[in-house]
Amino acid sequence: MTMAEHLHGVHRASGESARPARPARSWSLRFSAGMWIGLSLAILLLVFAAIGPLLVDADPEAQQLSARLTEPAFLDGGSWEHPFGTDQLGRDLFARMAVGLRFSLAIGLAVTLIAGLTGVLLGLLAATSGPVVDRLTGFLVNVQIAVPAVILAIAAAAIFQPGTGVVIGVLAATGWVSYQRVVRATTKSLLASPFVEASRSMGGSRVWIARKHLLPNSLGPVIVIATQQIAAVMLFEAALSYLGLGVPSDTITLGGMVAQGREAMLAAWWVPALPGVAIAMSVLSLNLIGDGLRRRLDPRSRTARS
Repeated sequence: MTMAEHLHGVHRASGESARPARPARSWSLRFSAGMWIGLSLAILLLVFAAIGPLLVDADPEAQQLSARLTEPAFLDGGSWEHPFGTDQLGRDLFARMAVGLRFSLAIGLAVTLIAGLTGVLLGLLAATSGPVVDRLTGFLVNVQIAVPAVILAIAAAAIFQPGTGVVIGVLAATGWVSYQRVVRATTKSLLASPFVEASRSMGGSRVWIARKHLLPNSLGPVIVIATQQIAAVMLFEAALSYLGLGVPSDTITLGGMVAQGREAMLAAWWVPALPGVAIAMSVLSLNLIGDGLRRRLDPRSRTARS
């Protein structure tokens, strides 16, 4: 062995001994039990909404009065021809619930997207555009909070023809406040951080700083709010449909199925109960997912776990 090789080996050995051992990186998804339950329920509901009508040979709109109020398959007297039974017009509840769940999920996603984009934009503007814009957006927040969503829904139903667009507009107009307040507070605290000051001193524009630093660091709370808002929108849409303020009655929704099943509640409890269970499971799964994401994305929770 030459002197150079010997010195190189000594240097490498001393470097390896001085360098602290790095802990093995774990790639396991260490979610809480509630998070796994929420994910399992969400996957089950998505599969049901996607392929539910294909599993039964029944049209969700077809009426068969000879089979009206058929019991579900899990009750005595039921059959697998109609796994969840039929309503007072003989329509298959299994197929109708799958179609109604599709509609509820679509409404929740559309409202969350519109409200989220609006709230995030207004939150960034309020935090970065000076006191005038901040006070103006604060005034809009106070106005929205002062007007209950039900009152706005009644006014919209009286002015416009009831429909899906009106429901999405009402729910989006009342759902952006949480995003705005969270993004504004997060952005205000980030503006005084060293990396934002460094970007500003290097000539970074306001838009560039917001896009590169402020928005990415605000996405954690936004994702949590979005997950929980989908559940809230589904529940509120069901309530509006139940009150007759939602989409037209010929559109299949879970809330509309509960409202229409009131007439048969005493004779066939499953007609309003099963759509209500689907709503409850959807809200529960999304809330569990949102709570799990909050625990994973909250820096204080990560510090406590470490």
